[in-house]
Amino acid sequence: MKKKHIGIDFGGTKIEGVLLKSNFENAENINDFILFRERIDTEAQQGYVHLVKRLSAFIKHIIKKTKLESDNVTIGIGLPGSIIRRTGCVKNSNTTCLNHKPFWNDVQKQLSTPVVFENDANCFALAEAVWGAGKSYAVVFGIILGTGVGGGIVIKKRILSGLQNITGEWGHSILFPDTRPCYCGKKGCTETYLAGPAFKKFELDENGFNLSSQKFCINWDNGNYHNNSAAHTVVNHYCKHFGIAVSNVINILDPDVVILGGGMSNASFIYTMGTDYVKQYVFNDELLTPIIKATLGDSAGVFGAAYLGSTNL
Repeated sequence: MKKKHIGIDFGGTKIEGVLLKSNFENAENINDFILFRERIDTEAQQGYVHLVKRLSAFIKHIIKKTKLESDNVTIGIGLPGSIIRRTGCVKNSNTTCLNHKPFWNDVQKQLSTPVVFENDANCFALAEAVWGAGKSYAVVFGIILGTGVGGGIVIKKRILSGLQNITGEWGHSILFPDTRPCYCGKKGCTETYLAGPAFKKFELDENGFNLSSQKFCINWDNGNYHNNSAAHTVVNHYCKHFGIAVSNVINILDPDVVILGGGMSNASFIYTMGTDYVKQYVFNDELLTPIIKATLGDSAGVFGAAYLGSTNL
């Protein structure tokens, strides 16, 4: 019997799981291969031990619900952060209770089948490169603009992880030194300027907008801020920071396409004013790099994780 494939997107607020049919790797439409899909709350505030048990129980739930044998599935998990190759522990996670903990080993002890772990932004970028907006491009840089800021580089449908497992971590490149504090301990990280919570805290709140990032963007798209100078200041600040950060990536990698995902990728001004700032700062007399929205939605990571699990047979 051909194996089926579980993909998990383990986020700071939610865990999403999907079960895919065999041979999904060459699917024209990945959604046609979904056998099961479910989301639960992460409950990260309850600490590390709870997270190990919750994730393991969720995977067992998927196997039981779909009446599979544990030795007849592959499991891939995308998580915030990455694995230290030397120790097997997690590093660089904004779910900070995971850092320096043997999360991979502890989860595998709870299960009876091997598990593949990968950075969630890498899983997102891989899925978009295989089935989504990047499938016609050889070199894809995938960006997540969400609760945090992450990135992944995929070359010819393969993740480029790097010597230290930190490739694509542009969210923690320094945009403006010694400015906004970041959970990682540094100041001025790109994440502190482009993540959704940063947009809310440092732009909306400070400019008198008592509403969520999503509602602000909806009002902007509806033309409600046409004559609102504070709103234009907010958008201009965000887009300028976006332009500087993305142009730095393009100057180094020169990818065939940049694909945006995460909640802030729904902000229409990124694709207009934001792109204009990229053109201004990129080290070229024109910007040929398409900067486009992801097509697989906020579930792309589960598909990328499942793909990695299936290729680890």
